[in-house]
Amino acid sequence: SITNWTGLGHYRDSLRKIAKLQDIRVTLGGHEDPMDDLHGRIEHIQKRIDEKLLFIMDIMRKAEDPLSIAEVSKRRYRQQSGFDVLLALQEAGAYMEYLYDRGYLAIANMDEVENEYNPVVLYNVIE
Repeated sequence: SITNWTGLGHYRDSLRKIAKLQDIRVTLGGHEDPMDDLHGRIEHIQKRIDEKLLFIMDIMRKAEDPLSIAEVSKRRYRQQSGFDVLLALQEAGAYMEYLYDRGYLAIANMDEVENEYNPVVLYNVIE
């Protein structure tokens, strides 16, 4: 992980913890207007995360060869340009890291990863 104790898994854990709070009338998010339905918003976010994870797994299963994070990002976020390419790459990386950490993906080129300086990591699906 680039930054330990962060990432999609920690985000999801935080959402689960916040979902346990009761009697919340208004929530002030960092990127949105005030929300009056915290639990509905958390449910929506978790659903979107699940959909993105399934989409990435579908990309990985359809691939004939192992894929890098950059290749998955290009297939997932086809219409991005400019700075949004970097954001798409970051999100794809977070989702792939989450899937790898939970045993859904494996590193396909482990010899290169162990023996070369800064190789492109390639992933495949563990069935």
